[in-house]
Amino acid sequence: MRLSDLFQSTGVKLAVACTAFFCLASLVTAGAAYYLIADDLDTWLDRSITETSSYLLDEFREGGEKSLAESVDQHAGASEGDDSIYVLVDGQGKKIAGNAKKFIVKQGWYDARPQEFGLTGGRSFRVLGQAMGADTLIIARSDTALDEIGAIIEKAFAVGAIIMGISALLTGLLIGFRAQKRVESFSKTLDAVSLGDMYRRIEVGPAGGDDIDHIARKLNKTLDNLSSAMLSMQHVTVDIAHDLKSPIARLRNRLTDCLASLGPAGLDPLNPAAASLGPSSPGPSNTGAENDARKNLQEAIGEADNITHTFDAMLRIAQIESGERRKNFTVFAVADVVARAVDLYGVVVEDCGGRLNVAIDRSAASDIFGDAQLVLQMLSNLIENSVRHGQMPTTVSIAVRPLPDGILLAVADNGPGIPEGERENVKERFYRLDKCRTTKGSGLGLALVAAVAKLHGADFALGGNAPGLVATITFPPLER
Repeated sequence: MRLSDLFQSTGVKLAVACTAFFCLASLVTAGAAYYLIADDLDTWLDRSITETSSYLLDEFREGGEKSLAESVDQHAGASEGDDSIYVLVDGQGKKIAGNAKKFIVKQGWYDARPQEFGLTGGRSFRVLGQAMGADTLIIARSDTALDEIGAIIEKAFAVGAIIMGISALLTGLLIGFRAQKRVESFSKTLDAVSLGDMYRRIEVGPAGGDDIDHIARKLNKTLDNLSSAMLSMQHVTVDIAHDLKSPIARLRNRLTDCLASLGPAGLDPLNPAAASLGPSSPGPSNTGAENDARKNLQEAIGEADNITHTFDAMLRIAQIESGERRKNFTVFAVADVVARAVDLYGVVVEDCGGRLNVAIDRSAASDIFGDAQLVLQMLSNLIENSVRHGQMPTTVSIAVRPLPDGILLAVADNGPGIPEGERENVKERFYRLDKCRTTKGSGLGLALVAAVAKLHGADFALGGNAPGLVATITFPPLER
């Protein structure tokens, strides 16, 4: 399984979407929690200042200004750093006790910057000014502790969001990996069925299972029905071909016997040697009629042979489409098959006044997984079509070269070609162009080529050669 396919799977996409949703929800939750905690901390800070102010007020009531000043100095000395300010100011604005260098006398609650107390930094102080008789008590505390607590909360939520996001993503990847494996099993099964393995089925879990198992069972049932229909059609084709081949063979034998009974063609009936033929020897008045009969019988025998060849081709195509030949698949080199085809048909093409050109790229491997005999049959059909329909003198060119996504086998000629709108139609059984109706053939040659290509998982295409036709078969690479 490729990593790119995994990230394109629905499970991973849903996991990423859920991760993004949970991260957003975490941010919203963290924001709300931070706001609530910050509000509680502000309340706690105000309450702490109020409690300290109440305590000092009690000191003032019990011991007067002197006791209050001593208590303020004690609180100021006990505070660490400059985050807590305690100042007692008289009615003229002079400091009586405390730890502030500067101050502004105000009554009630307010917020102040550190510069108001002669300090530096970006802190903020919460301040309470309260009258103590003629004096004023100022208590201020910075929000540094609140900021530190807020930073801890933010860090905790951030770490939690990261952990949750990674966990969700990993979970999504695991789910996506499992789902992708099951989808690949669907894909491989359908690919195998499309290549003719009508018995391949999708693996399903035990009874019950999930929705994918339910779909797999439905699809297996559909494949069962499709397999039954296809096998029935193949059996009908095979049965018809077998049933008709025998009477056609008997008919051909009887025609051959009749032709033999007429004696050899061109025999002079006045020749005494003709007597050896017995009573069936032709007489002078019947010579023309016997020649016509001989010609008709020879044509009938030829038609019987054509019908037999047609049934043989139908049986071969049915066998190929059934996928039975996949049992014979091995690794072989396309270049070796081309060499065998050249040995078989090179002389035939030359005898017809043509030329057979071969171009094989030997710099790269041309090994494929398949049936070498079927590929040779496919190549033979393409060469025969080129010779039969090509211009005279016929030039047939065969090329083998590697491609980024497979191995290309091309057969080109200089014939009239096939119109672009008919190139897919001629791959069907018994389909012939109008201009080819007067030539011999059954319209099964390219259909057999298409069946062999499909069995090997190859792409079969017809194109123009300017002039002529080029047939290309692109085999998948060996590792696939």
